[in-house]
Amino acid sequence: MRGPQNQSVPPGMLAQGAQNLLRGCMDVRPGQSMLMVCEDPSENYYDTVAPEAVAQAAVAAGLRVSKITAPVVECADSLPDDLVSAMSDVDHTVFFARIGDQLRFTPNSFRNPPVIMYTIDGEMLGSSLGTSCFSTFYRIKRCFDLLAENAREIHITCPAGTDIRGSIKAGSVTEEVSARRFPWLVTQPVCASGFSGQIALTKFLTGTGTHRYSPYTRLLGGTVMALIESGYVVDLEGAAADVAIVRSHHLDIAKRYGLDPWRVHSWHAGIHPGCGYHKAASEHFERWSGAAFGNPRILHFHACADSPPGEISWNLFDATAKFDGEAVWENGAIRATRVPGLSDVLDSSGLGNLFANPDRSIGL
Repeated sequence: MRGPQNQSVPPGMLAQGAQNLLRGCMDVRPGQSMLMVCEDPSENYYDTVAPEAVAQAAVAAGLRVSKITAPVVECADSLPDDLVSAMSDVDHTVFFARIGDQLRFTPNSFRNPPVIMYTIDGEMLGSSLGTSCFSTFYRIKRCFDLLAENAREIHITCPAGTDIRGSIKAGSVTEEVSARRFPWLVTQPVCASGFSGQIALTKFLTGTGTHRYSPYTRLLGGTVMALIESGYVVDLEGAAADVAIVRSHHLDIAKRYGLDPWRVHSWHAGIHPGCGYHKAASEHFERWSGAAFGNPRILHFHACADSPPGEISWNLFDATAKFDGEAVWENGAIRATRVPGLSDVLDSSGLGNLFANPDRSIGL
């Protein structure tokens, strides 16, 4: 079994996405070496089209390319010894494997930070998600980060009833990942300890990719309202059956990993208008949760832990996030002119059309 395939992607677009990774993200040089860490495609998470395109582009760029198959594990407290040894022998490492994402907050001492691929198939690599300039999206991300850091009040609502306000407390800036993400999909997490109000939990609860547990996703029949005080769940309201699902899931995951079940660690929203997810989320919720979150229609909170990033993802759809009264995300759409500095970046990079015509597909 070859995993999910995308045979219709034009080769030229795949090559462009691969070049964006190699040149824009990794800054490779001829004569260097690159390790590709891949899962067995029978796991049906990553396809083979994207890694094959990257390998071909790397060889054409003069790199020595090697590959290793990574295990798919529940907990990844550290990398296997053979993988650490292989990574230590090369200039660059690219993860087409979930074990890289599981260790994204773990410090490392490799020559260059490993890269975690969130373009998980050829369709994504060859779309505007994979081909839009990597360094430009870092500048875009920083516009949003600075907006959040300087805001006196952030107010988040959604059609299902979310209504929560707060700001970043002094000294509570959250950690960034130690690996590099390709591409940039979200803002730096915003610490939730300064936020109070209510968050509407709808459709399903799913994981954050740090651990792989079962059940990874719990479906909800209706809306559960989580009442929050200073980043802590103080009550759950809704139909008894749905409240029981939320409560039991949080308690179960917290017990497994020794966590605080009711701490809400942080939140962030998608910033990449090219991040379309064109399969049904219900086909593979874990795959959806690891790839769709960069779409501006999704804002998610990290719950069930007081350390990054939390184990349970609370996903809000088509949220509005106001910064000092200005709606920056409005019903799941980014209003670029309301973000200081962002219009200048878009004008100089030619990405204005992408932000004006985002991919609204999120698998729901």
